[in-house]
Amino acid sequence: MNFADSEVVNSILIEDGMKLAENPESADVVLVNTCSIRENAETKVWNRLKELRKIK
Repeated sequence: MNFADSEVVNSILIEDGMKLAENPESADVVLVNTCSIRENAETKVWNRLKELRKIK
């Protein structure tokens, strides 16, 4: 959703010695970067967070 912002955050985290997990199940942290300007986008994010909550 915010691809450019996510790339910036990813670069910063990699510089700090972190690495991108292959999937949410193997991640220590799940970072969700989104925009809630549209109701549909916000609903999608809440649904995804509910899915991730089952994993983590």
